Amino acid sequence: MTVRAIAAAIGITSLLASAVAPVAYGSSTAAEGGKAEGWTWSSATHPAGSAAVPGGTSGAGVWLWNDVYYVPGVGHMSTLAEDRWETGATGTGMIGKVSHSTRPGPRELPDVGLIATGTARLEPRIRVSNGWGDAAISDVAHSTVARGVEVCHSGASVPTLQYGGYRCGTLYRDCERSSSTYCVVHNVNGLVYGGDSGGAVWQYDGGGGVVLLGWVRGQLNAGDGGIAADGTSRYMIFEPVWNLQNHSWTEDQTWTDWGYPTGVAENACFVTSNGCVRS
Repeated sequence: MTVRAIAAAIGITSLLASAVAPVAYGSSTAAEGGKAEGWTWSSATHPAGSAAVPGGTSGAGVWLWNDVYYVPGVGHMSTLAEDRWETGATGTGMIGKVSHSTRPGPRELPDVGLIATGTARLEPRIRVSNGWGDAAISDVAHSTVARGVEVCHSGASVPTLQYGGYRCGTLYRDCERSSSTYCVVHNVNGLVYGGDSGGAVWQYDGGGGVVLLGWVRGQLNAGDGGIAADGTSRYMIFEPVWNLQNHSWTEDQTWTDWGYPTGVAENACFVTSNGCVRS
């Protein structure tokens, strides 16, 4: 059964940006940011991911492309050239500016986006819980992740933060490396809520770090059967890392006014504590 068939059988797919309207913070211009060596916009407490932002959660991880560092995530959380700030529940400071986004656009497209932070190195550490804090990203997913494997997500929704900043479940079906669609996670006790969109989806690596699998895209609603007692959805969908890596960015999905590249990022990689790797 395909993921689309699962979605049809379970219920209606919905995105998880919260209903809070984005807050305008002004913007940095090219002249203000400068395009010299070492320029950076990032001053956030958790610049590399799962930070609370107006309307939801930022992306997570570090993507290096043409000597610029980016925070990858979902596109529906971002508008091109928009400032992204960490606010409130997880920390403060500017994360960067949205350089690439597939939203608005057809829902069939991968829901992916990039937040440019600058040429100054961004450490591959993401917020994985309220108590643990930041953990090193030791690797990213490279192959199919099997059904039943436990995975977790970080998020900034009220229920997820009250739960400790992260929640875990098991893969509802194989998360297939050969597929370009999203993956599904399930927890009968509840898993994800509005405002978690864009947060990191990860696994423990057994050594104190994490393996980045992707980013929260939304939830699958299934009436009373899909909502847990605490109001959270039992089914979460996420964009796997290879959907971003393999995406071909078009001009209308790219902040071309400031010179960001289009096409497939064949010379880019995910920064990890063990080097820069491709999925």
